[in-house]
Amino acid sequence: MARYRVRDKNVVSEIIDEEAIIMDLNTGSYFSSDGPGALIWDGIVCGFEAAQIKERVHQAFCAEPAELDKDFENFVASLVADRLVDVSHKIISSGLDWSMPLPADRRGYDPPILKKYDDLQNLAMLDPIHDVEEAGWPNRKATETGWPNRKTNF
Repeated sequence: MARYRVRDKNVVSEIIDEEAIIMDLNTGSYFSSDGPGALIWDGIVCGFEAAQIKERVHQAFCAEPAELDKDFENFVASLVADRLVDVSHKIISSGLDWSMPLPADRRGYDPPILKKYDDLQNLAMLDPIHDVEEAGWPNRKATETGWPNRKTNF
């Protein structure tokens, strides 16, 4: 059974009011998805198998299994295309539980959609965290001359 995993530590996320907010610190792009998309993202972050994630979405939303399978695959394909997740065939025992609780009643179903935003990309890339050594801030990256990269305008 295929599993998906968050690509690397530079893909960070938070679920706020049943909406997944995802940021790729490598590119400065951010993404959002609510409803079934947030629940799918939560399952991926927590390390569950695709079948477990689909079952959770089916428990929360009134969706036909065939429709859910197709929508799940399309949604995960968009996560892979945007390099947010990778396919993993390793069996990983998840020590995590779902962070997003099920609603009290099953809800109407709309296919999950991953929305991508690049409008703050330049601002996100100005963050000094992108210009540091592996040891972290305040250790700036050295240039070819060995001196820290200082950007000044005279």
